[in-house]
Amino acid sequence: MVSVVSERERQALLRAAADGIVGGLPAWDGVSPSVWVVVVDPDTMRPFARWRTPATAAPQPRPQSKRRHLHAVREVS
Repeated sequence: MVSVVSERERQALLRAAADGIVGGLPAWDGVSPSVWVVVVDPDTMRPFARWRTPATAAPQPRPQSKRRHLHAVREVS
């Protein structure tokens, strides 16, 4: 059983990592093609961060790094 304190610590670490990822991306200009970057908790599938950025600015994985999993989703209006 996971204690409440350790779950809060885990989520705080994940939230800090998510903020670091989206914080380094440029802002979308509202006109150019864009992508949504959404960072979710792998255990609960709840989003920690969401950021719209120009499609040309989307980070590309480095060859030696882990692959990122991208999933296309419909935008909810």
